[in-house]
Amino acid sequence: MSSEGQTSNSDLAWRYFTLPDPKDRNATKCKFCGKVSKGGIFRGKQHLVGGFRNVTDCRKCPEAVKQEIQDYMLKKKQEKEDRILAPEIRKLQPINDKLKDDMNCQKKKLEQQAKELDECNAQNDLERTSLMDDIEKALRFFYVQMESPNYEEALKKARGLVKRLEEEIGDKNQQLTELKHELSGTKATMLELIGELTEKVTARDRKLLVLEQSYKNEISVKDRRLFELEQLCRESSPAATVRQLMDEKTKFHEEYTKEIRSAQSINKKQKCDMDCQKKELEQQAKELALNALERRSLMDEIEKLKGKLQNQKPAQSDSNLNGQITALRDQLEEKTETLQYLECLNQALTLKESISNQELQDARRESISSLQDMLSSRTTLAIKRMGEVDQTSFLQACSLKFPDGDWEEISAKLCSSWEENVKDPHWHPFKTVVYKGNMREIIDDDDEKLKDLRNEYGEAVYEAVTNALLELNECNPSGRLTSAKEGEPDIAFFAGCVVLLEEEVALVDIVNVKNQGEHM
Repeated sequence: MSSEGQTSNSDLAWRYFTLPDPKDRNATKCKFCGKVSKGGIFRGKQHLVGGFRNVTDCRKCPEAVKQEIQDYMLKKKQEKEDRILAPEIRKLQPINDKLKDDMNCQKKKLEQQAKELDECNAQNDLERTSLMDDIEKALRFFYVQMESPNYEEALKKARGLVKRLEEEIGDKNQQLTELKHELSGTKATMLELIGELTEKVTARDRKLLVLEQSYKNEISVKDRRLFELEQLCRESSPAATVRQLMDEKTKFHEEYTKEIRSAQSINKKQKCDMDCQKKELEQQAKELALNALERRSLMDEIEKLKGKLQNQKPAQSDSNLNGQITALRDQLEEKTETLQYLECLNQALTLKESISNQELQDARRESISSLQDMLSSRTTLAIKRMGEVDQTSFLQACSLKFPDGDWEEISAKLCSSWEENVKDPHWHPFKTVVYKGNMREIIDDDDEKLKDLRNEYGEAVYEAVTNALLELNECNPSGRLTSAKEGEPDIAFFAGCVVLLEEEVALVDIVNVKNQGEHM
């Protein structure tokens, strides 16, 4: 806003104003009514457009000129909003695009797995038909080779046993088919869950657009407030204006600190809950994988029993044939019991997985609800960046040290310089100590920069810098890096919440797809 208040001959409105005093560019004279306005060309434009508080309207200004100036002011305001919001929108857009691409990829994988399951079922049908043909051939072989009457009774018993074994194998195949149908139902459930997550991501995009509009409205309100403060600075004494600004900044800082602490507490609790659920889901995935491995091993054993049954030669004696058939039947009964146990275990794990997924969804909904409650119209997320140095101490110290000079300008330069020092990752004025059995970092009082600052400007300035260092080191101890650029609003807290929600969605997708792949 202050940039529009500067007197620049490139401004469109200068064609309708003159300067009564060439040395005083803060006063403008209207060419239509001759009114002299204080406040530069920006106040002059308000004079022409009309409808602004504390500004006299120009009654002789043509409507065409008034509309031209009004459109020009709206255009400049829109350009400023775009400069502020465009970087933040560009940061969020790749995250949303990546999340949608991941969901589409997972959906394609599920469709491929469904296709493979259908092919597996068709292959099983072919193998079952082939097995029946082999059994029939074996029976015919026994008929041809054992024409002697002495073998008729043994042959009849063998045929009966083979028939019973064939029926039992058919039952096991039917059970396996039912299990595959259950897995297909689980796949359909996963697809529905992915669809719901996609809808929720779309809804979140709409909420982000609403939040963007809210930021624009806040920027507009703050622009008007800044303009009023600039007018007060021109009309009142600098010391009183600075004190008023410092009081307002302190108030905003306190409100922001309360909100950020509350948000950090809520996020920390929800993150712990989600970590516990994540570990539980990983354990369930391991158990399901082990279950699938044992099931495959059992199927291999059954196939081996089938092979042994087909490879029996008729030249063997009755006692050997009966003994081998009895052993095969015992092994088949043992494998049947094992298969029943694995089926029960699989059902229990599937139920437990469903309950855990529901708990994870409840935690996710609670996280989203908490975020919406925090981001109200009174939220002041862009008032202060983490690690910002308090300017009040510098103002007081410079007013005492340079009473006859331009102490306000010196204070601003000094504060800006120390903010750059605080953000410098190569400067690490900390030392590690043991406190109550834990390692922690504290300020190194022997650091040369800090010692010189304390000796030259006093304890208050020293504490302002050290507090900023501790604050930034606590939030980002791996380098004191900040994502906010100079002149841009810091929305690190909001971005952190969005990333947390995206991690929840990705966690649900990964665990569900992994479990389904193991069932396949």
